[in-house]
Amino acid sequence: MANPPMATIVADFLTDLTRAGKSANTVRGYRSDLGDFGRFFTGPIDQITVGVLRAYLGGLAGKAPATRARREAALAALMTWAYRAEMIAADPMTRLDRTHPPVSVPRPVPTEQVEAVLRAIPKNRDRDRVLFLLLYTTGMRVGEALTIEVDDLNLRRDDEHVTVLGKAGRRRTVLLDDSTLVALLRRYLKARGYRHGSLFRAEQGPVSVATPSACDEDRNRILNGVCR
Repeated sequence: MANPPMATIVADFLTDLTRAGKSANTVRGYRSDLGDFGRFFTGPIDQITVGVLRAYLGGLAGKAPATRARREAALAALMTWAYRAEMIAADPMTRLDRTHPPVSVPRPVPTEQVEAVLRAIPKNRDRDRVLFLLLYTTGMRVGEALTIEVDDLNLRRDDEHVTVLGKAGRRRTVLLDDSTLVALLRRYLKARGYRHGSLFRAEQGPVSVATPSACDEDRNRILNGVCR
């Protein structure tokens, strides 16, 4: 018996993704991208050849690299699923070169903006000043900075560094090679008397993204809403 039409195959594939615990955004994205392919090809999945895929992907030549890569990823996931389910004898996507979008290099915040933020931080908000400089000079994520414990810091001269908890629970060491930041950290810890526990604290508990902020608009924007 011939395989069912593409629309039915895609529906079954999306159902399996949902059952496997994929996020709603992932399923929604695959539905959109595979729907576009389904309007191009309406036959059964075992009739999808390298030529069919090449013709479809060739029609995306005017799209942005990220869009082409996303459509290719959706097709590759579908074909892999169909091959494992023995709906197709071979995976035609493995015979095509994939699009690799160029990696964009993050642009640093202009110096004048950094100086404006520092001027805007009240002198009695030493925590905000330390947090902002830590993010700016090390490039660490806001979430990483907010999980730092005092015990994660090493401020021994010529060996200043901090251990942060990154993605997937991986720990990594970040060098603290900015002398202004190191001096501020030392003064901050001495003034607060912190020896253990969270480095950045609100009135009740550690600072979090949801903690109400006293920061002005410019700092709020540059710190991505975290300067509590």
